[in-house]
Amino acid sequence: MDYYMDISDIEIQEAMKYLEITSDDLIIRDKSYFQGNEKVQRLRYEHHLKRLKKLKKQLLNYINHEKSKKYPFDNISFNSERMETQESSFSKAKLKSKMDLSIQIKKENHRRKLLSSSMQKLLRKDFIEEKLKSEIEKKKIEEDHKREAVKMRIDNLLNQQKEKTRKLKEKLSRVSSRLGSISPQNRKFKSVQRSLSRLSNKNSSLDNLQIFHEKMLKSDQLHQSMLQEKQIKIADHNEKVHSTLKKHRSIREINEQSKLINIIGKSDYLDNHRYKKIKLITEKHAKKQKTIKEKVMKIKNNLEEESDKMLKRIRKLNNKQVSHKTKILYQLEELNKEKEYWSIRQHLRNEDARENLNRIMKSDMEKKKELIEKHLELNKKFETMKEIKEKNNQKIRYDAIQANQEFAKAKIMHVMIQKSSNPNYYSKVIEKIN
Repeated sequence: MDYYMDISDIEIQEAMKYLEITSDDLIIRDKSYFQGNEKVQRLRYEHHLKRLKKLKKQLLNYINHEKSKKYPFDNISFNSERMETQESSFSKAKLKSKMDLSIQIKKENHRRKLLSSSMQKLLRKDFIEEKLKSEIEKKKIEEDHKREAVKMRIDNLLNQQKEKTRKLKEKLSRVSSRLGSISPQNRKFKSVQRSLSRLSNKNSSLDNLQIFHEKMLKSDQLHQSMLQEKQIKIADHNEKVHSTLKKHRSIREINEQSKLINIIGKSDYLDNHRYKKIKLITEKHAKKQKTIKEKVMKIKNNLEEESDKMLKRIRKLNNKQVSHKTKILYQLEELNKEKEYWSIRQHLRNEDARENLNRIMKSDMEKKKELIEKHLELNKKFETMKEIKEKNNQKIRYDAIQANQEFAKAKIMHVMIQKSSNPNYYSKVIEKIN
């Protein structure tokens, strides 16, 4: 098992104990150790390497700080002969203490900034989650709008198809009304018209149009047969008339022959007129039927073309909807992966922030405690030096006063010896005093 630093070193062990860093925190992990997809594995691995570098930096900073800690009053002697040296060292120590205080204040400000940034990172988690939720809701709303748009387009196409079918029915009804005024089979055509009015979709309309076409052919055949029957009846009637005339010629008189000839002429004229009228009606009916057949074929072709177009549109819309649904599912999957990635990243950052916050708070407490103890010790030594200096000054003043008193006594004695008649007596007294 490989470690990022040599944990057997005593200094590193002390630093680990002070910063509450375990040996497991310094183990070098492989990329395969971390779970998740490739992107998440790479994120966790890179975060692990950065964390190891930060821990190493913290340990080295602590070791260097411990090595650089030196108290300025460890080697101070309190002899009266080195008082000035001690005073100068005390002023230097005081200046250094002020500098240390300014450095500590800067470090404190830096730590407070780190604490505030850590708190901001912790607070950003809720903001990122809210942002991801809003993006997911926005995607869902867009998907619903797109589905509604596709549904509306399909409904519009179906409504257009229904409108075209309705117009076709109206055309067929108009054609049937025109045909009913000419054709003798008006009742049958009306039944066909009623059957066409029940059409509900394009397939049934095409089938009914085919049935209508077949019925029209049958109607034409029936009409032709009826015309032939009428022609046969007319011929029979003419024969009967001629036979009747022959009978009456033998009975009636010759003066009535001209009258009969006129009647026969009128009858022939009426027969010819009736035949011409029937022929004209037959030709008109044939033309109308031909026109109707052409219109029916045209309508049938148009319906087939519209049906093909409609099927192509529906197929295209279905393919587009399937591709759009696939795209939306893919985007949702990518969005979930991205959400998982950012969630893991934020979780790792929050863990680092909490660990750094705990270490910084503990380090701050220890350093504040050391700083307070250091200042208390400095104040104590300052008071001690002040007291010693005051005692030395008092001693110097007392010695000076004593020296002045002795000097005054000696001067007085010297004057007395000079003025005395027996100076040897005073010299003996001085020797006794000394």
